[in-house]
Amino acid sequence: MTDKHRYISTDYYWGHIFDEKIGEIMTQWVYDTQTKTLVGALIASNRSWVPASDEELADIEDSIKNANPDSLENPDDWGLSSTEEIPEAFRDIVSSMPTI
Repeated sequence: MTDKHRYISTDYYWGHIFDEKIGEIMTQWVYDTQTKTLVGALIASNRSWVPASDEELADIEDSIKNANPDSLENPDDWGLSSTEEIPEAFRDIVSSMPTI
């Protein structure tokens, strides 16, 4: 198990299914272990990344907490990073993200 740091984030991509008809979509996200909330996420869209909507944030957070809880307990095993600060790639979107 990785030492507990404040933030857990994707290093690359996290596949997520928002709609089974559409299938898996690549996401990137950062989770705050102190507040136990997803504080920011990006969704792959037309070869670019867009900030997740409130609904998408809630959907990804539910998946992480309920379908993949081990990812938060053992982030290294899932190819995730654990840090004390919000990763630079997420700083702009986290400051503008709505809270869920």
